[in-house]
Amino acid sequence: MKRITLLLLLLIANIAIAQETESYEVELKQGERFERILPPQQVYINSATKIGGKTRVYFTVNLPKNTVRWFYVVTTTKGEGEGEMLNILTQLTAATLSGGMSTLATAGSKMITMPSGSGGVVDSYLLDRNNLDVFISKGDNWGQSLYYNIEGTRKNYKSGLIMIDTPNIFNTFIGVKNPSSSVGVNVKIEAIAIVKEIDWNTLYNDGKKLKESLKDLIQVVLKKYPKDFADKVADCTLEKVMNEKSASEVIDSYATYAFSDYLISKIENCRTNLNPNKSTVETEKSNTYNNLGESYFAKKQNEKALENYNKALELNPKNGEAKANIAFLYLIDNKVDLATELYIEAISIFKADPINGKNSLIKAYNKTVHYLNDNFNKVKLVLNKQTEDFISIQEMLKKELDNMK
Repeated sequence: MKRITLLLLLLIANIAIAQETESYEVELKQGERFERILPPQQVYINSATKIGGKTRVYFTVNLPKNTVRWFYVVTTTKGEGEGEMLNILTQLTAATLSGGMSTLATAGSKMITMPSGSGGVVDSYLLDRNNLDVFISKGDNWGQSLYYNIEGTRKNYKSGLIMIDTPNIFNTFIGVKNPSSSVGVNVKIEAIAIVKEIDWNTLYNDGKKLKESLKDLIQVVLKKYPKDFADKVADCTLEKVMNEKSASEVIDSYATYAFSDYLISKIENCRTNLNPNKSTVETEKSNTYNNLGESYFAKKQNEKALENYNKALELNPKNGEAKANIAFLYLIDNKVDLATELYIEAISIFKADPINGKNSLIKAYNKTVHYLNDNFNKVKLVLNKQTEDFISIQEMLKKELDNMK
């Protein structure tokens, strides 16, 4: 009877030992997420005296972009393939009410639980590629130096969580060694990265949110346009970029020629679509008649010029240049009231055109300047007592031009 009782007690004790666990807190900051970088694995590592067996193994971890911290957990058991594998991400996933290989979580402490080591101990090294070669070839046993990352390394270790707060893209190999000369050990391992989630509200290098920094860049390109129009084009461009690219993609390519070309193409697309005077077949024909009128005017065939300017207006009543050209013909023909009325209409059209309006007004103003630079024309204006009216119109055009941004 005593023997049976003793056996039961030993059995219960063994079960209790097998079920011992340890818990760790993992801190997650706002905007961070967990991502598994080494799936749960277990491997049996032989002792040094075991013929044909491996006494060292290694695991490769691939750090995602924007990894701010990462950790791996290790625990040991005696028997090969003993017990279930670790599943740390599942615990973190359950805690954040999300799923999959990666999960965005609310900020705070997350608790994970894992079996306490019940096997032998291991030496676990965090290595770069060169030192991995030394480790695998056991060069450190024969006088070669083995350099490792201290933060990610543990010796004589049964189980625990190893946090790497300063990630290094070169130290991405975990070498695990069984230091025992006589006892094998079963090792279970899993690694998780804590990744900064990049979004459009992430602060960029100028201290502004990414979307604000991008909008500033767009507005630099649009600085020659009126503010209202530039703001509309900037908003349109920003919306297109945010719909077509992720924040991470923009940050990665921000300073490249490819992104500059992409951004310019989006700005041009929005600028064209938002232009209140964008071209149509009719407007193009109208511009052709206006140009033909200019050719006749240069040849001093004013009647032919007026005929073509009027055709231009029939096709496009908002052809401001054609209106200004007709106004000029009225002005030099001493029809000041008609000239004034048409110039005012043309100016209104120019103001409504954020792309070509200012250049069109410059043309209208320069036409009066060139006319006055001709001495014959000056004499003609004086004889017809038109000088004062002509200069008044010219000053009106200059004032409107100065007021245009």
